[in-house]
Amino acid sequence: MVLGDGVFFLGRPSADTIRRLIESQRDAPLSYSAAFQPGRDGAPPILFPGAPVNHISDQIGSGEADFARAVAAVQTWRMYDLDWTEIVGAGEPTVGLVYAALAHHLGIWSVNCCRVVERRQTADRFSFTVGTLPSHAECGEERFTVALDRSSGDVTFEIFALATARHPLAKLGSPYVRLLQRRFARQALAALRQTE
Repeated sequence: MVLGDGVFFLGRPSADTIRRLIESQRDAPLSYSAAFQPGRDGAPPILFPGAPVNHISDQIGSGEADFARAVAAVQTWRMYDLDWTEIVGAGEPTVGLVYAALAHHLGIWSVNCCRVVERRQTADRFSFTVGTLPSHAECGEERFTVALDRSSGDVTFEIFALATARHPLAKLGSPYVRLLQRRFARQALAALRQTE
């Protein structure tokens, strides 16, 4: 059973339903203005009043080998390999890729479509940014970054997101949505630390 406009479901949506939703979003515009950007091209984030920030960064390894493993893990969306989230329809994150993030919480399934809007890679840094599409419960951007500090050898993973509720159910449950975002960030870090 669908709740609202195809973002929330009372049971796990079928693979065909998710595929059709992704296809419907391929040419859709992003669901936000540039004011939501969490700092592209190395620029600082553009904040706006009331925008909740979800930011976490921590060391997940040390040295070139850990950096290479972490980059490979992020390129295969390992941070979503949790017991309540998964990615559908995504290959390697390249600019323009449209995919769905599937989540299960409080007995409700949500299917949130995004587009990769930026990807950057250097010898010591890999990042990509995703933007929300109209069939997403929120509107905004999220950036995932793996970096190697060559002076210390530390490998860090960072999530930086600026997003606000768009769907009425997300607005109604806004405090719970913030808790879910923080939970995802903590568990994503743990998932990347376990990468071997």
